[in-house]
Amino acid sequence: EVTDEVAKAISAEVPEDQLRKVAVAEGMITLRDAGLVKIKSGEISLEEVLKKTVISKEALPAYLVNPDIEQYEDKDVIIREGNTDIDFFKLVQGAVYVVKGGKMIAEITQPGEYFGEMAAITGTPRSASIISKGRSKIKRFPGDKLIEIIEKYPDVAKHLFTVLADRLNETDRKLVSLYNQIKKRKVNENVS
Repeated sequence: EVTDEVAKAISAEVPEDQLRKVAVAEGMITLRDAGLVKIKSGEISLEEVLKKTVISKEALPAYLVNPDIEQYEDKDVIIREGNTDIDFFKLVQGAVYVVKGGKMIAEITQPGEYFGEMAAITGTPRSASIISKGRSKIKRFPGDKLIEIIEKYPDVAKHLFTVLADRLNETDRKLVSLYNQIKKRKVNENVS
C-alpha cells in the first residue's frame, strides 16, 4: 500500500535503497521476509526463496555489513581452547592453524571460510585453539547473533551450514580411514 510517506519518497525520486527503507518503515514486508514466513510454515522451500529473492545490503544489520576486521601476526591466538566466548569468525586473508591439546590438527586456508561457530551454536567451551599462520585478516561476528542470522538471513546461514557439512564430511572420511587402519592392524596381529 502506498502510504503518504511512501508517496512523498516516490515523488521526490529518492534512490531505491532509501525508498525501500521508507516503505519498510511504513509497514512493507519484503518479498524475502514473506518467503521466510512461508518457509517456517512449510509452504515453500529455502532453495525457492533463495532463487526468487535477493537480500539488499540495506536490509542487513550493521554487524553483517561491516563486521569487525581484525589483523593478526604470526602465532597470535585468535581463539583459545577452553575459553567460553562465543563469537565466530570468517577468514578474509591469510591462514590459521587449528590446535587441540597443543597439536595442530588442521589448517584453514580458504578466504571466506568460517570458524568458531560451534561455541555459538552449542554454548560449550572452545574445543580447540585457532592460531594465525603468518599474517591474517579475520572478520569477527557476534556469537549472540548467530540464531538471528540463521533465522533471518538464509544466504549467510546456507554458507555457514555448507562449511559445517564440509567439516563433518572430512571428519567422517578421517574416522573411516582411521577405523580401517585399526581394523587392518588387528587382522595382521591375528594372522601373526
